[in-house]
Amino acid sequence: MSACSAEARRLTSGVERAMDAVPEDQVERVLDLLCGADSVLVAGNGQSAPTALDFAFRLMSEGLRAITLQDVFGQQIAARQLGPGGVCFLITPSGLNELSVRVAEAAARSEGTLVVMTSNTDSPAAKLADDVLNIVPPLNMFQNELEFVSRLHFALSAEVLARGVRARLVRKAQRDQVLDVVTENLVV
Repeated sequence: MSACSAEARRLTSGVERAMDAVPEDQVERVLDLLCGADSVLVAGNGQSAPTALDFAFRLMSEGLRAITLQDVFGQQIAARQLGPGGVCFLITPSGLNELSVRVAEAAARSEGTLVVMTSNTDSPAAKLADDVLNIVPPLNMFQNELEFVSRLHFALSAEVLARGVRARLVRKAQRDQVLDVVTENLVV
């Protein structure tokens, strides 16, 4: 086995348990929120930003009005402006990142709903949330999460939620629009 294969196995060990700490009724509630939202702001900072970007794109490709902003002031402004049908979905493994906590504070002051995906349910961001998705780190220890920074389990959990949205929403017209854009941009 090559060193790369061994490292891939080490990184993915335990990733299948990422959502084990999230009760099924909570997943259903979050899926209901996402599918019924007027708009979804997906936020993530630092190494969580790529997962937030991917998740927002997946939601948008399913026909939801989802955005992500890379600018932290923009995230806070958008979070504070959420209306009653808006959802802020914050990805913050530690729940301690000051920029992400500020987004959570802004969302908590809005009329919208704050969902926090984290591995630290005692964090300031989690304490502000209406719903917390407790994601289990691959090595099952928060200290390891900080030392071996990997967002693989968060990317997997976001993918699972995106597939849950897709299963609930049969929006063929929106999917056709997405496929049109993709095929129009293929080089033949």
